[in-house]
Amino acid sequence: MPNNTDLRKVLIIGGGPVMIGQGCELDMLACQAIRLLREHGIETVLVDCDSTARSADPGVADTTYIEPLRPDSIIKIIEKEQPDAVLAAFGGQTALNLTSALARDGELSRLGIRVIGADPEAIARVEDRRAFKQTMEERGLPILPSEVAECIEEGLKAVRRIGFPAIIRSAYTTGGAGSSVAYNVEEFVPMIAAALKSSPICQVMVEKAVLGWKEAELEVLRDSHANAVVLACAESIEPAGVHTGDSTVVIPPQSLSAEQVDSLRRIALAAVDAIGVVGVAGVRFALHPPSSVPSSQEEMKGGEIALMGASVCTGPLTSLTSHITGAPLGRVAAGLAIGLTLDEMLPPDATEPREFVAVKVPRFAFERFPGADETLGTSMKSVGEVVGIGCCFAEALQKAVRALEIGRAGLGADGRDEPRDPDTLRSMLAKPNPNRLFDVRQALLSGMSASEIAELTRMDPAIIGVVGELVEFEQGLEGRSLVSLHSEELERAKALGYSDAQLAFLLETDEQQVRIRRKVLGIKPESVPIRENAYFFSYGPAAQGCFGKHHTPKHEAAIGDASANKASRSTPADGRSILVLGGGPNRIGQSAEFAYCRAHALRALAE
Repeated sequence: MPNNTDLRKVLIIGGGPVMIGQGCELDMLACQAIRLLREHGIETVLVDCDSTARSADPGVADTTYIEPLRPDSIIKIIEKEQPDAVLAAFGGQTALNLTSALARDGELSRLGIRVIGADPEAIARVEDRRAFKQTMEERGLPILPSEVAECIEEGLKAVRRIGFPAIIRSAYTTGGAGSSVAYNVEEFVPMIAAALKSSPICQVMVEKAVLGWKEAELEVLRDSHANAVVLACAESIEPAGVHTGDSTVVIPPQSLSAEQVDSLRRIALAAVDAIGVVGVAGVRFALHPPSSVPSSQEEMKGGEIALMGASVCTGPLTSLTSHITGAPLGRVAAGLAIGLTLDEMLPPDATEPREFVAVKVPRFAFERFPGADETLGTSMKSVGEVVGIGCCFAEALQKAVRALEIGRAGLGADGRDEPRDPDTLRSMLAKPNPNRLFDVRQALLSGMSASEIAELTRMDPAIIGVVGELVEFEQGLEGRSLVSLHSEELERAKALGYSDAQLAFLLETDEQQVRIRRKVLGIKPESVPIRENAYFFSYGPAAQGCFGKHHTPKHEAAIGDASANKASRSTPADGRSILVLGGGPNRIGQSAEFAYCRAHALRALAE
């Protein structure tokens, strides 16, 4: 039972419009949170201004206000509704900043209202750069060399002590807004001026740049009894210096050792405990690659691992973790915020998968802005993302690329690669850009060594090795015909994520012939449940997520009989069903409004 038994009414602050760094995942998680609160007899009041927010629909919350997300609007609503508490963790950076502003101005104290989940103190410990640095240092946790500045002069003094290159990070911003990398004083002055302007409290952190290090982020849940669990560890494919939201991300990590992951978990749990958040939190890390540490970094505390930052609200990783663990984390985080424990909210097996791999790939919209700079850096540029799930990294990656809706059948092997001379290719590899994995593949095909590619891209050799495995497989098909392929070879192609269209290109035939041949050999697609623990959350078996894979009859037992899989999902007694197509990733011209309409359509069909 909740230990916050005096809660009768809670105000939930929404996230406002979809923007870079803050997408429609907040709305999905907010709906789950509201449902949980209402189940426990707590009256819910929601304030948001997003016309596409499903959570703002009549009947989702007990009372809904469509108002600007500004301090004066929130104050008026609090004065009218008299809630017992505010819940800000489901409104992203917008809600955190609003809550922090109300706390700094003394309005929360004046109104006699508390904040549950991520309270103002916890928010300050992650968003205020000085407070974050002090909190981590007091716990003896490893952080990057950094100093906080609140004016250009302070920034210049800080960078003289830290040295170049330096990263400038703004306080209380999302998506890396205002952040940049400076290599000299001439670059630094205008960059820090812009960063100070973007921060609501006119504060930045000047941090030693560890460009080329590996990045990882952990999703953590913590309850009011200080029990905590790590639900997922996500590895970024792009090195430090590229915003996580613009990097391909894989769960579980593919190139981190068990010892490294254990260290990340230990430090993440300690960091979340120091922050004091109740609910969901994300913790970001930098890890230096296996090669020797540059001399300029030898003064680093903690040696190989350093904390880069944290968050105390739901976000993209929360949504991704929710999908791959089967745990509705919006519901779980809300339960923790009202005093329920982890034991009450999570089943024992709600951890990151080991039987499959999930790959998140960002969706960019540079095609809408010809001539725009496509170089990726510390400030986020992607407008959406997709996820691919497979039995290995290669399969999940190729699925995710197909899902981007950029006209690619997978990671190459579709006749759409643009030929580049070696010098141009090396230049593209050295510059982070949305197509860099395609460039890695093309470089390997041209004969460039994996070590040279790793040096140019600063990607982990293990990741380049996976692309190399795809290249090696494709080269093995040169000169082959479709009918010469054995069942095992075609099955391996499917296990590596190749679509029928890619195989048709590689074998110089057409897609329909590949499909026929596949069926003759008994290689067929099947839906495999991601997790079978949805009943823990009273969502019913229909809430199960599935991913597709191909197999032959002899492997059917390994994934379960197809009829059993179908029977595990709820279907009407008369056998009727309707397939509802999704809209793919968010992008310019197609965003959360389609998810909003689909939610209504699905509800109407279910009724």
